[in-house]
Amino acid sequence: MLSKMSKRTTVLIDIKNEITDVTTGELVEDGKAEIIMQEDNSVCVRYGGYLNTFSEQFRADLTKDGLENFFCYVWRNADGGSMGWGETMILGCHSGDGVIEEERVEKK
Repeated sequence: MLSKMSKRTTVLIDIKNEITDVTTGELVEDGKAEIIMQEDNSVCVRYGGYLNTFSEQFRADLTKDGLENFFCYVWRNADGGSMGWGETMILGCHSGDGVIEEERVEKK
């Protein structure tokens, strides 16, 4: 079963654990992160020496709460380096203020 994260947090890679209770949008507004590329179904954000590229693969109500979730492929790589990796992530919006958060899988 999927559930929303208990605390608002960014979906960016945070190697130094510097991000607490802040959104990616707030990091961009504060000049700590930068949107490098934005298209219809993808966005790339630079933060902490890494590029985080989110590409929407499909939308569906995966949590069965009546709201669409976003199934995304995420490519993360060192800005200017050769290290990089991909992962999948399910994002959803539940807070009422439009903040998109990562969904977590709970085992029952």
